[in-house]
Amino acid sequence: MYRFVLAAVIAFGFSAETLADDFRLLRLDDHFVKWGERSWHSGARITYSFNRTTRDFADAINCPRLVPVDGLLARSGISKPDFERAIRRAFRTWERAANLRFEFVEDADAADIVIGAQGIPRDIAYTNVWHGSAEPGRIASFTKTVFCLNPEIAWENALDGDDQTYDVERVATHEIGHAIGLDHPGPSGALMGYRYTESVHGLAPGDIEGARRLYGPPRRESQD
Repeated sequence: MYRFVLAAVIAFGFSAETLADDFRLLRLDDHFVKWGERSWHSGARITYSFNRTTRDFADAINCPRLVPVDGLLARSGISKPDFERAIRRAFRTWERAANLRFEFVEDADAADIVIGAQGIPRDIAYTNVWHGSAEPGRIASFTKTVFCLNPEIAWENALDGDDQTYDVERVATHEIGHAIGLDHPGPSGALMGYRYTESVHGLAPGDIEGARRLYGPPRRESQD
């Protein structure tokens, strides 16, 4: 039986076991969640795709409808190739941090992570995650994650220091963090903090530590 959960603006509860320095792991239905093997420090290969149609999620709270990003790009004057390159850079950031491999696939239905825009715009971005079952306190496997960007706010493809326009790569890196099993450690101080600020745009030590707790350190070839 699949369960639906939402990683969004409000941080979930945590215990001392899930918190170290500036990271917090998602703990949902009394278990942690990750891709790959259901064990700590084990790597994973994860596929992703871009949404090309309208998808409705009846059980979602904050992202019940996913649409293509075309309208978002047109409003903000960002080309699709530039947008997709920003997303790839965001995935690469997590590959450098932990033992993760992200592979693009054309078929969004077959992808582990699907990227699109909100059909019902709200706030900045949200991540919907689905997972399987597990015994209390154990690790469950993600079955699908979706992150959606608000198409009605101003987006940019390069950090300009203005917190009223939102950098695609920075926001995508944050949402990917949710999609691999990280929660908000607090309001600020880490990229996974829930307040958007362009003063924090790379992974902080806590972000890296959290990813490595789940997936282990990066393989040697990912450290370049």
